[in-house]
Amino acid sequence: MLVTRPEGDAGRTAERLEAAGHEPLVAPLMEIAPVPASLPGGEVQAVVLTSANAAAEIGRRPELARLLAARAFPVGERTARAAREAGFTDVAEASPTGEGHALVAAVAAACRPEGGAILHPAGRDVAVDVAAALAGRGFRTHRLVLYEARAVERLPADAAEALRQGRIDAVLLYSARSARLLLEVAAREGLSDALAPLAAVAMSEAVAEPLRQAGHSHIAVARGNTEDALVEALRTLRPGVG
Repeated sequence: MLVTRPEGDAGRTAERLEAAGHEPLVAPLMEIAPVPASLPGGEVQAVVLTSANAAAEIGRRPELARLLAARAFPVGERTARAAREAGFTDVAEASPTGEGHALVAAVAAACRPEGGAILHPAGRDVAVDVAAALAGRGFRTHRLVLYEARAVERLPADAAEALRQGRIDAVLLYSARSARLLLEVAAREGLSDALAPLAAVAMSEAVAEPLRQAGHSHIAVARGNTEDALVEALRTLRPGVG
């Protein structure tokens, strides 16, 4: 099966799938590139983390070190682990659903508008604009762009060849953007017909939608925005494995 996450994340996912009896093939559709950033002035009461990549960027940049003193609100357990590894010492319990809107509600319940700014360090493209949502609840917020996910032009040669030979039967998709990119790259490389019969395991209905619009019907959707839920959805396609 194809694992379409960026390098690093994809490798960890592949190891997990191999341990469960699957045969993953890493085929990143995006590459993570750091973006220069500077902190706004004033006190920061909380840092909302919707990706492990953002936590890692904070940990490796000395100019962002003062954020480590603020309370971190992670979207999921993997992001919580990344926050601790980066140096955050006050890490709130991870959102059980791994869903951005639930995280907004948790932050709003735990923080006070007069307590200082709330920062949302993230990539250039976000599924949920946490800063805007909290600003709508009266908080002073700032979205700090730390990296961007750049689309690849082509699939890795081994992944493209495996598709041509019909050796791939499933693909894991983590974002609507990655679903769109997969369709675009496949069309560019003449692989649309090879992609059509694949089973797709999507992180959410929003991730599945580009595939449905393209005519794909063999889709399993995770019941939560976490990798655990995605792997469980994979089991519905391959009940005898994992």
